Amino acid sequence: PMAKTGDLRRAISGPWTITGTIMPLVESFLANHSRLIDHSRVYVTGLSNGAEAALTMAFTRPDIFALAVATDLRFISVQYHMQVINSWPKMQGPRRLRDVVLTEGEHDVTG
Repeated sequence: PMAKTGDLRRAISGPWTITGTIMPLVESFLANHSRLIDHSRVYVTGLSNGAEAALTMAFTRPDIFALAVATDLRFISVQYHMQVINSWPKMQGPRRLRDVVLTEGEHDVTG
């Protein structure tokens, strides 16, 4: 049977895709280019649904990102992000994330 659009979107998005696919690429890039990167200035940005991904990346790996900018944000998983933030005191190692910039877009019709 043909997958519905919503089913496909859920299959290729969400926290598991970010932690299981995107973050390993970011980690590999940072490790392979470590001498060329100022690790105190690694930023993540996103627009619309990408804003949700940027926040997920920043909030789940505050040890990597110093700044997150999320614009035209739908912010549909507030509870998930709050759970992640509440787990930070249990983290070992440095937390670099110090700034988060959020803007809301009232005319965003994606999703």
